Amino acid sequence: MSVQIVLLKKVEKLGKAGDVVKVKEGYARNFLLAYSYAKLATQKAIEEAEKIKEERIKQEQEMKREAEKLAKEIEKISLKLERKEKEGKLFGSVSQKDIAKGLQGKKIEIDKKQVLIENPIKEIGDYEVRIELFEEVKPILKLKIEAEKPKKAEK
Repeated sequence: MSVQIVLLKKVEKLGKAGDVVKVKEGYARNFLLAYSYAKLATQKAIEEAEKIKEERIKQEQEMKREAEKLAKEIEKISLKLERKEKEGKLFGSVSQKDIAKGLQGKKIEIDKKQVLIENPIKEIGDYEVRIELFEEVKPILKLKIEAEKPKKAEK
């Protein structure tokens, strides 16, 4: 048996705050309602959900505009990282954290989870790395991995 509920928070694979959805009664009672992720869909709750949804849409539009501005900045950048290497192979690999930290040096703050690397970067060369700023805003960052220059000995 299913029941109609209003989501109060985003629930993965179910919906976002303000969505009215049908779920199985046990799931609603034992999880969604118990942990305050949702409430029963009364007429009043549905009206409140519409207001929540409108507010969420406004916030998402603002976030998308900000992400698009940042995307333009990221696409202009050519990030260079120096790493220790031997015969073109890196000692270790370039991680999401390394790229996020490199962007901080360029005054761009992103979380390492936003850096999308399909395969580990383990060689010297040029790469294109996708950065997920928002659902449909995913600029490409030009990344150049170079050999670390040996430090000169001080006299």
